[in-house]
Amino acid sequence: KSEGMEVCEPCPTGSASQTGAASCELCPQNTYKSEGMEVCEACPENGSSEEGASECSCVEGMFWKDTERSCELCPQNTYKSEGMEVCEACPENGSSEEGASECSCVEGMFWRDTERSCELCPQNTYKSEGMEVCEPCPTGSASQTGAASCELCPQNTYKSEGMEVCEPCPTGSASQTGAASCEL
Repeated sequence: KSEGMEVCEPCPTGSASQTGAASCELCPQNTYKSEGMEVCEACPENGSSEEGASECSCVEGMFWKDTERSCELCPQNTYKSEGMEVCEACPENGSSEEGASECSCVEGMFWRDTERSCELCPQNTYKSEGMEVCEPCPTGSASQTGAASCELCPQNTYKSEGMEVCEPCPTGSASQTGAASCEL
């Protein structure tokens, strides 16, 4: 109750006062006070807050559930990465397990965190089941954009380091399937 007030007013969310105090104090860092709470409480495991918070922020893969006053795992096929407040649904061609900080993408696609989307693997790279990132095709093989595997260069063609596609062998030379060079 401050000067001129007839009755004690409750402190707003994110602040509290001691019994008989004339003013409210912000809740300290890593504590919070939401609607209906009398005092600032410590954030639960996997949670943190700035000074004056009305709820806690949770680590990646978890969200704040106000009714439980706890950090809960994001449901399957959703994710929450750094800087996000809520779990979001995985995009088309993506999926996740419970508590994910990013989505896994189908074969031939990779997760681009900055875009929060599944993108096609670039030409001459591939990503098959169980892989997290697109890997370069080995010499003697190539791939189109969005490939789940690399195809060996056909007989009498080759692809060495730095080449984009399988090229025909020069006149008078030949190669086996999957060659990195041609032989005379």
